[in-house]
Amino acid sequence: MEEGQWILNREMRQTYQKFLLFLIAKKAWSMKDRLMLATYLVMQDRRAEAAEQMEKIRPEKSKHGDPDIQYDYLRAYLDIARSGSDFEEAKRISLRYQDYPVHQ
Repeated sequence: MEEGQWILNREMRQTYQKFLLFLIAKKAWSMKDRLMLATYLVMQDRRAEAAEQMEKIRPEKSKHGDPDIQYDYLRAYLDIARSGSDFEEAKRISLRYQDYPVHQ
């Protein structure tokens, strides 16, 4: 974190700190570990750092052969949030989910 940055919400800060300790204790981080870290960074408006973590992820295929929807969602969000983006990646990702089943 940059000097002076602090998570004001106490519960969020404690959960984030526990998660960081969890990561420190691991020898290797999984896709889900990095995805969770990127999500925490986005929640702190640290999108550049979140994008760096996303670049390190090699998506695991689901049983249907696609990367996890959470991975794709965060990639699309970061593309939209990136300054100067033409949203091509977000458009491409969203088209894959155009007919995605939503259970109600």
